[in-house]
Amino acid sequence: MNKLFTRLMIATLAIVSLTAMVPQSALAATGPWQWSDISDKLTARENRPVWAMARAESYWYLTDGQDLAAGGHVWRTDGSVMDDITAQVRNAGLSRVDDIISDGQMVIFLKNVVSNSRNYEALSLKGGTYGYPAYKWQSLMNSDEGLASITGKNGEWMLVSTKGRVFKWVSASNTFEQMNVPMNRTWDYSQLLYSTKHTSPIEGHNAFMVTQALPTNNGWIFVVPNVYYTSPRFNEHQFAQSWTVYNYTSNGNYNSLVTLNYINAIASNGSQVLIVGGDQVTNYNKAYLVEGTSVKQIYNLPGIAWNRALISHNGKSWMIVSGKDLARFDGTNFETLGRTRDYFVTSIGNGNGTFLLGGAVSSDGYNEPTSPLTAKLVRVDENTGYVSTPANTVPASNINWDEKLETVKGTANNITYWSWFNPGLKNHENIIDPKYTVGAQSKDGINKIELYINGARQRVCEFGNSKNNVECAMFIESTGYAYGSDVGVDAKITNGKGQATTVPVRAIRFHDTTVTATMSVGNNTPYLYRGSSNNVTVNGYAGTGIERVEIYVNGQVKQTCYAGSDYRYAACNISLNGNDYNAGGGVAFNGRVISKGGQEAWTWLGYYTVVDGNGTYVPTSQHSSTNWFDFDPSGNDLNYNQSKTIKARAYDTDGLKMMEILVNGQVKQTCYFNRVYTAQSCQVTIYGSNYSDQTNIPVFTRATDYYNNVTNSNTQFLNAGQSYGNNYDTTLSAWFGANVQSGDIQKYTDKTFEFYGQSSRGLRQLDLYANDVVIATCTYNDPANSAQSCTKTINLSNYSDYQTVKFRVKATDKYANSNWSPTVSMRVVPGGSSVNQNSSISLSTTDNKTAYNKDESFTLYAYSTDYDGIQRIDLYANGLLLNSCTPSNPTSYTCSATVRGSNYTSNSMSLPLQAKMTDRYGNTSWSSTKYVQINGTADNYYTVVKINLSPNKLSYTRQETFTVSAEATDGHGIQKMEIYVNNSLWQSCNTGYGTTASCSATVSAANYPSNIYSLPIRIRVTDNTGNVVWSATRGVTITDTATTPITGQEADVKGNLSISSTADSGYVSGQQITFTANGSDGNGIERLELYVNANLVKTCYGESTCSYTGSYTDNSLTYGAKMTDNLGNTIWNGYKTIYKQ
Repeated sequence: MNKLFTRLMIATLAIVSLTAMVPQSALAATGPWQWSDISDKLTARENRPVWAMARAESYWYLTDGQDLAAGGHVWRTDGSVMDDITAQVRNAGLSRVDDIISDGQMVIFLKNVVSNSRNYEALSLKGGTYGYPAYKWQSLMNSDEGLASITGKNGEWMLVSTKGRVFKWVSASNTFEQMNVPMNRTWDYSQLLYSTKHTSPIEGHNAFMVTQALPTNNGWIFVVPNVYYTSPRFNEHQFAQSWTVYNYTSNGNYNSLVTLNYINAIASNGSQVLIVGGDQVTNYNKAYLVEGTSVKQIYNLPGIAWNRALISHNGKSWMIVSGKDLARFDGTNFETLGRTRDYFVTSIGNGNGTFLLGGAVSSDGYNEPTSPLTAKLVRVDENTGYVSTPANTVPASNINWDEKLETVKGTANNITYWSWFNPGLKNHENIIDPKYTVGAQSKDGINKIELYINGARQRVCEFGNSKNNVECAMFIESTGYAYGSDVGVDAKITNGKGQATTVPVRAIRFHDTTVTATMSVGNNTPYLYRGSSNNVTVNGYAGTGIERVEIYVNGQVKQTCYAGSDYRYAACNISLNGNDYNAGGGVAFNGRVISKGGQEAWTWLGYYTVVDGNGTYVPTSQHSSTNWFDFDPSGNDLNYNQSKTIKARAYDTDGLKMMEILVNGQVKQTCYFNRVYTAQSCQVTIYGSNYSDQTNIPVFTRATDYYNNVTNSNTQFLNAGQSYGNNYDTTLSAWFGANVQSGDIQKYTDKTFEFYGQSSRGLRQLDLYANDVVIATCTYNDPANSAQSCTKTINLSNYSDYQTVKFRVKATDKYANSNWSPTVSMRVVPGGSSVNQNSSISLSTTDNKTAYNKDESFTLYAYSTDYDGIQRIDLYANGLLLNSCTPSNPTSYTCSATVRGSNYTSNSMSLPLQAKMTDRYGNTSWSSTKYVQINGTADNYYTVVKINLSPNKLSYTRQETFTVSAEATDGHGIQKMEIYVNNSLWQSCNTGYGTTASCSATVSAANYPSNIYSLPIRIRVTDNTGNVVWSATRGVTITDTATTPITGQEADVKGNLSISSTADSGYVSGQQITFTANGSDGNGIERLELYVNANLVKTCYGESTCSYTGSYTDNSLTYGAKMTDNLGNTIWNGYKTIYKQ
């Protein structure tokens, strides 16, 4: 069977337009910037990005954003040498770093910062000393108030909260106070969240929605929202209509500088502030450079998405990265430099001409990172004397791939040196990372060898003045340099007397051998109608040049196209006419791109079902799957003021991969499941206002299984009515009870709200809003025409003194029409009971012991009583929050948390334990402090061990030998690895004290009797602190008959994975939810990974059960797990969704 026919048989039926993924150039022009890939300096790159970065005290600090107890990392680098400081940060009390900020002197690591609550954590570092500033910041913030931005300069910091309040913190004196910023409004808005990009708003927003504060010469620049309007259509949120830029000086004066309609991006280099936003005359984007009170407008902005921009300054120029678009600003003019190859999410300059950019590996022509994630770290130097070489302009097929680079030898300053490349070639494909090695010898001894690429130091090897022959080597990453350009590699050698010599520069080149093929279609429905045509376009890219592009229809080449003026790109089009095919038949189509070097790439396979012009033919499923949907509310009418939720369900015995919901020919929702065997759901809400006066709007869903087979549901049709539709309810109304009146109300009191609604069409729901945030909801099952009531009791202690709270009621009928009550405004004034009376809180621990070993875990219990009702209990160890419980105001409650001795320093550390209780009025009580001792040493909880067998089999005959290879990582460094076979020591390796190590041994099966069904193999690892950890046991069978090597697919069948949670039937806001994964695998389990809302929350190594507990306020949660066995095979069961009650 030929390759094409095979592809047709496993048809990828989903027809998805990929026009946004047309390949771009191999590497953007770089102007005066020299790019060097330094990703190899990271101690871990797989399944992670470089997520966040900041610079202080002559170092960059960076993180991958992962759990530090489950493989996450924090690094520090001067741009050449990388230090892993994960253990220091973890031991200082932070379990994960979500962002890093700096004032130039101090760096602050942040956790849980993207939240509108006060539960964030902050760890500061200056001069080697760690601090905990969050305690001070949280003292003036409400419980539902988080951080929207933090900026600092030379010890002075400005913090903006999610309620729009501005605070100043002086780190030296630890003073914290609220600023009185002109025109700044305080309001509740659930989307005023922290942006980890810093210089542009959070994802999904076109402009900033909260005050911005950045340093300038002798003061600060505040950009403040000052006028608001309410959307007349949606009547739900307030928006800033204009923004004023103020200069603030130390004497407290605010000077108004310029007013803009909106702010897309803003950044500071400490002296100047670059602002991009819409002016009030044209409402088009303008750029302003503000320094003190001076404002300079900049013209000719690059056409990039400024609301996604990363902006940084290196002391010489500004770099702007938006998605993959790259631009430079020299303080006067902007320069567009094209597109980057990789995907960057963080960028910081050092003030001396150098940037570091962090993100993930990507490919040309793609706007997202490649999967799985691979961390990328790039150093960019400005004006270092190099000459930028443009990307290769000669087809790679004309390059002499056999041109060799011979070994370089020489003697100078009493130093003899030699250097070579492996492979020893001038030209390399972009999939090969050549190795560069430098050797040296001197009678005065060799002190060190420094390796350079394009003038930037990459590695330093120190030899302590050794008089032996020494060598230093590095790999040169092929994807880190412009294709076709010279990459200069050399070395500097220093002997024991300080004399130095330089190894001559040798240049190598990398060439792009990538081949990509993408396809887009003019009609995204699954049908080709007789009497009409659908267009298909195939776009190709080949770094070595395109030989041709072919479009196949039902297995036959129907169109052939060739490259144009740019030999690397080609596009090919064909029109499929429905009259050429019979109704009920199918049309399969795809494209192939062939490079001049002989490589090829195929597009996905599209498939149309041919139907008559009236669309009466509906294809039946050809796969063992089920796919259906319904409407909520039911019925096929969609009125102007109505919304309708399309709820789809699907099941497939081959495993469900993806579901799509299509309305009027457009994909409205896509849900991904990887491969899941249980019935899954997918839904989307549409609005009648988007389909006014349209009839017969087609709606259908399609499900794609693991093998890319597609099943389409039946098609239903919706009819959209005119504005308000036939069901508009003139009797729909909402109002407050007589006990709810405008006026002052004391802060520490309960207020019961009675509110009502009525509809002749049937009332469906009443919602109570406070400052445009829903605080109570009552639903009704289509009652008759009568007034319905709802009651909510709230305490106003969460609001600030003298804050005005606006209450409204929204009534919704069964047709989704809605109406609002008049607004009631209440001003919160001091008063009521603020003293927490009749409360108690006590602590106890497992077995009530006073001391625990470092390898032990124990449970901390806090028992609290309060006649006013308990709203929250927080448990602390060593001053850090362990767990929070949020019961529904009972008068007594017990909250617990697990304390692991391994998280704290041993040697008889006295660990303080405390608990804080908050009642329903916001009053707090603290327990007395309970101290326990942490003694002894613990097992090495941070060691990861992996066992490999070669040949990779589950059983061996007595005539065979096999190799056991073990790999280990440990943040403390590894002292020794030992291989045990059949519970006897077989091989011992002294590993050199690095953080990674390996050990291998050859085992002869003849040493063991046949029919041993589980010959145990284990690895024992000792770290540099003397801690010992054992790997999971790997068992093999010894037989008298031969077996065949296992494959990933065969091994994958042997595993089973299940997931569950304690809230599968629903949960309430803030409830503690435990997620559990249970796995089994005949090859042994290497790790289990738990995901919540697509975020990795926990990794368990060598265990069959993995659990994680957390609390959430989201309306729904998705969770899933992935299991990896000892052979590297994985199982993923897809996500489960649970909903808030």
